[in-house]
Amino acid sequence: MLKPLLILGVMLGDLVWVVILRWQLGKPFYIGDTNHLSHRLAQRGFSRTQAVLLIWLGATALGFLSFLA
Repeated sequence: MLKPLLILGVMLGDLVWVVILRWQLGKPFYIGDTNHLSHRLAQRGFSRTQAVLLIWLGATALGFLSFLA
């Protein structure tokens, strides 16, 4: 029953993180910014392609873990 949440764990975690951060900063949650995981990885020196591949790797790993659960 929780497998879909685990499969989407990276994306849902990023969503929750950004919404909480925007709430703490007093910004509307529906206005875009650069606090998403892909932007933060790019700011740390990863290329856009590397950032997306890293996110896909994490999502894939959680997807495989969901089959074990």
